Amino acid sequence: MNKHKGANRIYLKEEEYLKTEVDWLVKDIEAWRWLAKLWSSPEWIEKSQEKRSNIGQDPGHKYGADGHFGLQRRMAESGTSQGFMSVFLRGHQGPDPNNTDVLYCQAAKDKLEAYGQEMVKRHGEGVQWMQ
Repeated sequence: MNKHKGANRIYLKEEEYLKTEVDWLVKDIEAWRWLAKLWSSPEWIEKSQEKRSNIGQDPGHKYGADGHFGLQRRMAESGTSQGFMSVFLRGHQGPDPNNTDVLYCQAAKDKLEAYGQEMVKRHGEGVQWMQ
């Protein structure tokens, strides 16, 4: 069975997990028991279903698989400025690489605005929060 045939919608009970053996994991039986209990809990199943429903959805950023810090590392390796705001703006950059003022989505614009307001609130009107 594979995910195309529905395997990704099957959630085992704790006892069912414990009947199976994953060779690299059963070396630490306590860890395997802990995972079996976690993976069979209603909270985990609910979260898994929620995350699964997000597959294929627009993430609202373009950081890549390694996220903010990975993009920051890649920017540093290429000699590009890698301050927090530079990385945020690169990760949320719109479709035109020559127009860095346009962000990818409204959620990114809202986060940027909220961040700016919080910085002004904390540090006063003269703060250069985009630096």
